[in-house]
Amino acid sequence: MACIMEAVLFTLYVFAVIFAALMALLAAWSDISGMVIDNIYSILTAVAFVVGYGALVGAGKDGAAFGALWQHLASGGGVLVVTMAMFGLKWLGAGDSKLASACALWTAAPGGLITFLVAASLAGGVLALATLAIRQWKPLHNPDAGSWVGRAQAGDGSVPYGAAIAAGFVIAIIQAGYFNFVAIGAIDASRL
Repeated sequence: MACIMEAVLFTLYVFAVIFAALMALLAAWSDISGMVIDNIYSILTAVAFVVGYGALVGAGKDGAAFGALWQHLASGGGVLVVTMAMFGLKWLGAGDSKLASACALWTAAPGGLITFLVAASLAGGVLALATLAIRQWKPLHNPDAGSWVGRAQAGDGSVPYGAAIAAGFVIAIIQAGYFNFVAIGAIDASRL
């Protein structure tokens, strides 16, 4: 019975990690296609963290992938405080703030959080350069007016930072080993 419960918990963990990455990527697409990030992506990314963390704690393997719970909460809370201030200064959208905070829950401070923030910042820089290039050269005929490309070609300098956040998140969770299911114990390597 214990083996079945452990298998169920590891399955929940695997589902939660993949689901969180998918939610971040869907948020990126939403931002690129309409410059809006629906709250549901941020909410489900945070819920997936609770499920994934809880599953590994239940299986007795929480230290295999995650840091201490306080480190994850500090990452998410710290990013929320900073990005809400950035929203107040109109440097960042509210959707970007919520998505970054939900993704930061998955990263344990300080190491995982630094990876996430650096990767997201670099991806954001690439998107900013791409926005400038699109504004200058207007490469597409008749892009959707509400999309990032459509707005950039119309002279708007807005960057779909949700895409940068998603890229930083995926890089951070890969670097943290969340997809290394053998090392975490979710897959028995002796059966491979």
